[in-house]
Amino acid sequence: VTNPSYFKFRKVKPGFWRNAIKSGYIGAGMAFRQEMKNVILPIPPEVPMHDMWIGLLAARKKQTGLIKEPLVLYRRHGANVSPIITKTSFQQKLNWRVNLLKALHQRLKEQR
Repeated sequence: VTNPSYFKFRKVKPGFWRNAIKSGYIGAGMAFRQEMKNVILPIPPEVPMHDMWIGLLAARKKQTGLIKEPLVLYRRHGANVSPIITKTSFQQKLNWRVNLLKALHQRLKEQR
């Protein structure tokens, strides 16, 4: 266990724009209601981060909440697929978020 709380480690807080800039969402720690499935799915192929897609859509629909009590042990090891510190360039991160925001805008427009 690298930290007793993922939320504290990443300084996670609710909010659409906060999480669009620095995501605190982690797919393994998410749950959503059946009605959100129609908003979330299908996930567009150009969306690189499914957990951000789910979390940001839920945030826009005012359907998010944080359970502060740690329910899952967040573990990291040397062979993890996703590193804590990425080597992804700022430009690539920016491009991902622009594409994500475009896709979110399109989906929310379709949902009206």
